[in-house]
Amino acid sequence: MLVDNGETTLLIDTGVGSEISVGGNLLRQLVEVGYPAETIDMVFLTHGHPDHIGGCTDINGMLVFENARYLMGKKEYEFWTSSENLASLGEMMGRFARKNLSAIQEHVQLLEGDEEVLPGVKALKAFGHTPGHLGLEIRSQGQMLLNLADVALHPLHLEYPEWYAKVDIQPERMVATRHDLLEQAAKIGAKVLLFHFDFPSIGYVMQDGDTWRWRSVIE
Repeated sequence: MLVDNGETTLLIDTGVGSEISVGGNLLRQLVEVGYPAETIDMVFLTHGHPDHIGGCTDINGMLVFENARYLMGKKEYEFWTSSENLASLGEMMGRFARKNLSAIQEHVQLLEGDEEVLPGVKALKAFGHTPGHLGLEIRSQGQMLLNLADVALHPLHLEYPEWYAKVDIQPERMVATRHDLLEQAAKIGAKVLLFHFDFPSIGYVMQDGDTWRWRSVIE
């Protein structure tokens, strides 16, 4: 997701990058809509999984968004820069974290969560999928969008919010976070972005008895 308020361009997550055969199209797509890499002022990383940080660097380990300030949760950054933690997560996750987070270490601002990063853009604590996972509340012209990243990975997680995936590092906390944020989204009628949902990944969380269901903006 790209946010442009007329003064600052904010990119939210960078995808998996070009290091593996799936993905690597972000830069081309940004150019197509008029935002080459050098025009990005800020990069907000919701969490440290490879498919969210992999596009921070190119195949040679050089920063792609070299003019940007990077924002990441303090708990999240500390988790993914711990050698002990990385050793327990497998080779691929460790490789992506070392490559991309070491590259941004001189450019990163660490957030506690629940704080404004730009006028109308506020970080949200969304811990559980990873220990310091953050979302964003974005307000503009009387409307709100909640970028909840990986709070839910599939529409089934709205119908069955206690279900979790192997990549959910703190399942119990993630389930509690999911309940809180989905309830909030349904109550206020905000648009919601969930990173892994089908394109365009934006829709509404609709109350359905004791749980919820998903309605895409293109339905």
